[in-house]
Amino acid sequence: MSKKELPANDVTNVSMSTVLSRIEAEIRELADQSRAFQAEAGSLLVSEKPASAQTATAIQSLDALTQKLDCLSTYLEQISAQAPAGWLLDIQAAISAIALEELKHKLSGDETDWSDVAKASNGCEFF
Repeated sequence: MSKKELPANDVTNVSMSTVLSRIEAEIRELADQSRAFQAEAGSLLVSEKPASAQTATAIQSLDALTQKLDCLSTYLEQISAQAPAGWLLDIQAAISAIALEELKHKLSGDETDWSDVAKASNGCEFF
């Protein structure tokens, strides 16, 4: 599949609940990644000299980011459960606007295991 090509999934009749659930899953993954990064940054701070005020502020901002991502994920999870079943969206234009292939495919409903793709490219995605 070429980089410009959309997945074979139907992206013209997707339920609002499904769209919100997919976004929630991506935000949850971002929160997990942020939490892991926060743990690494925290251990670096402990092992090094006392942190500067600027570094401490950056770590606090990372903590706030992680918490906000968690809250947004929970919010979307709750909203998606309440979305009326008949609300359908055409997400083709929105999907086409996403530059990151993995994210594009995941939001369109492609259930490919991207861990092998990430390993093959050393986790880098060029676009």
